[in-house]
Amino acid sequence: MHLLGVLQAGLSAQSPTSPVRKRYGPRRPPELSQVPVTLGQRRNRFPEGLRLVTTMTDTNLAELARPFPTDFVERKDGSDYVAHHVVNQRLLSIVGPFDFELVEVIRGDLAAVPPDPAARSRRAKSGTPALRNVVVGGIWRLTCVIDGRQVRVEEVGDVGDVHNWPHDGARLKDAASDALKRCAMRLGLGLHLWAQEHYFLDQQLRAQHRAESLPADQAEPRRSSHTPTARTTRSASRMAASASSKGTSTGE
Repeated sequence: MHLLGVLQAGLSAQSPTSPVRKRYGPRRPPELSQVPVTLGQRRNRFPEGLRLVTTMTDTNLAELARPFPTDFVERKDGSDYVAHHVVNQRLLSIVGPFDFELVEVIRGDLAAVPPDPAARSRRAKSGTPALRNVVVGGIWRLTCVIDGRQVRVEEVGDVGDVHNWPHDGARLKDAASDALKRCAMRLGLGLHLWAQEHYFLDQQLRAQHRAESLPADQAEPRRSSHTPTARTTRSASRMAASASSKGTSTGE
């Protein structure tokens, strides 16, 4: 056991820092799970960084806006993304069952690509044929309940590489995966992957939630627009004094 611990420590010390880890910060310590079961009912340890959605204190919208832990963020072609199955699990763990309906299938034509002997891939070297009236995307509708309110969003799903799939059924599944991620993004889930360094929704919602959770005697009272403040009172006094002096000097 001692030797195994030494080997594991050596491997962790030699492993390079992930680009995703640099972007989103160090790994956070594990918190509570996002699944409403006790840890004793689970055979596997819950993924690190996720936490239990406590409906008494956490709103669904605030949980949807929480960024994914860095362990789930991957990088491809210069962009950060989270796999479809992770988004699906996260959505179910927060809002419960949801409806995901196909609204419209989008079809189109693709021109042939001539062979390129200098290309790296085998497909590019041999070229691709023209495709007519094939599935290139679709529109899906997601319906769920967030904080007691039914919400419905529609988004377009794109087929990443039309020639990469053998038939329209496979292309439609690829587009559905993209549409689900985009629908979830409209609800706040994974929005940080699009916003990057401009993301603020998570912190804003949590600050708002903390303020609303304060007892009435600790909450900052809301100031009415008609309630005079010390500043406005002083300004009014100065205006009255100025008017009085003008009236005295003119003999009014």
